[in-house]
Amino acid sequence: MATTSEKIQAAEKLGKENGWILGTDVSHWQGNMAKYYPLLLAKGAKFLIAKGSEGYYIEQNGYKYAKEAKAAGFPYVGAYLFYRESFTNYQGMQVQTTARRMAETFYEATNGGAFDMPPMLDLEFASYQKSINPTKVHDTLLAMESVFGRKPGIYTNPGMIKYHLKNAPWIGNYFKWIAHYEPAPNIDIPPVSISGRMIDIWQYNYYVFEGKNLDHNWFMGDETELKEFCNGKYDAPVPVEKTHAKIISQWLFGRSKPFYTPGYGDVVFSRNQELKLTGESFLDDRPESGILFVEVEVPNCPCCKMWISSGKRWVEMVSRA
Repeated sequence: MATTSEKIQAAEKLGKENGWILGTDVSHWQGNMAKYYPLLLAKGAKFLIAKGSEGYYIEQNGYKYAKEAKAAGFPYVGAYLFYRESFTNYQGMQVQTTARRMAETFYEATNGGAFDMPPMLDLEFASYQKSINPTKVHDTLLAMESVFGRKPGIYTNPGMIKYHLKNAPWIGNYFKWIAHYEPAPNIDIPPVSISGRMIDIWQYNYYVFEGKNLDHNWFMGDETELKEFCNGKYDAPVPVEKTHAKIISQWLFGRSKPFYTPGYGDVVFSRNQELKLTGESFLDDRPESGILFVEVEVPNCPCCKMWISSGKRWVEMVSRA
């Protein structure tokens, strides 16, 4: 089995052979970085990603690190939001975070998104965070895109994506920054990132560099691609998933089967009711119908399903958290 030193040497050799771009990431744990900017630049580093915020708290040194790195000669700087499901407030009470407020706090921490690289969401477990809610993670990414006006990315590890996010298809709408401390990156972590790469940034190790513990990362492309990554070439609108059907007519029949029968329905839904979509649909293509039916859950009975018309005269498809 390879030692840590051997893994680092192999990962650095692989990056150099492929022409990948070196970078680092920092938080308050790194302390004074003044001495290390020129050392990292001399090693070939071209980007630095600083911790911007954690939950609702702004990282005290985040924006300072980014400004210092830029002044020292780093061409590209970025920032990450450390995801928190909840936190303990000053009164000792456990408070659940909201996706929107985390995104807005992060935006404030980055001086209104004044960074080169896409905003990143740091997703990992800690002593105070034993579980991760995939739906809330997705909501946070959507909120970040709404607030920053550009595509965010996810920092995490292969296990988190596979076992906790279940390789959710929506992950493919974002960039991926993956921590994997091996001689070569584990790229068996679908879906593919929006950039077309399985991984955009590979954090290949965390080790003592000139007396300080520093993460080392490869951007898995050349400098032209890194520039494109920063300037938004790969950004695209995140498709907003429609989760509910809102009744906009005075009433609407719910049917046990997706077939049109004039004047007949098993239940009647009322105006402004919102019915959760199951994701199933069926086109009744008979000449007297031609209706695309969608399946919905019946309120107060999640196990009960009904079919309704998806026609725009009767329903509006909406997104709900």
